[in-house]
Amino acid sequence: MSTETGNHNSNSKVDSAASHMVWVDCEMTGLDPRKDCILEIACLITDTELKVIDTIELVIKRTEDILKHMNEWCVVHHTASGLVDRVRQSSTDIAEADNRLLEFVSKHLPPGTAPMIGNSVYMDRMFILNELPKFNHYLHYRIIDISSLKELCKVYNGDLYQKVPKKRLKHRGLNDIEDTLEEFRFYRQHFLKTDSNASDE
Repeated sequence: MSTETGNHNSNSKVDSAASHMVWVDCEMTGLDPRKDCILEIACLITDTELKVIDTIELVIKRTEDILKHMNEWCVVHHTASGLVDRVRQSSTDIAEADNRLLEFVSKHLPPGTAPMIGNSVYMDRMFILNELPKFNHYLHYRIIDISSLKELCKVYNGDLYQKVPKKRLKHRGLNDIEDTLEEFRFYRQHFLKTDSNASDE
């Protein structure tokens, strides 16, 4: 049984080879999409050589009642990172964020051609499905989860896993997705070897 979470364009380039990659990281009030919500979303667009083409980072205005009901982890880390203050100062509501994200991706790629990529990105996708429907529908329904590569590397090449770049743990959208991109560059060079990148070592 499948649930539609994005564009199923039958002419999608992703069926052969996507020309762009859409990297996403959200910061939320918790991990339950039924009651929690997005506070911040960062998005990078790269080409398939992982060159960054464009970036966007949006902090969403939320009520004090929403902030008051964040889980303990979020209260501690989102306060320390400055995100809570940024949320209070923001004038961007979730509907405007959806429109701006749609405008952002539509400048660079046609609908239904790029998968969403990130660390444990299935979680981001559930929140995006709930709160950012225009942005969600524009992307391909497939996701690429870098966390899966991490687990495979841990199992099949433990020595290499010890060399995976450490994350900065800033718990801000743009910092986190930049770290994810850097992590994937490492896997691409050392774990997902091809004739073209094996010679770079």
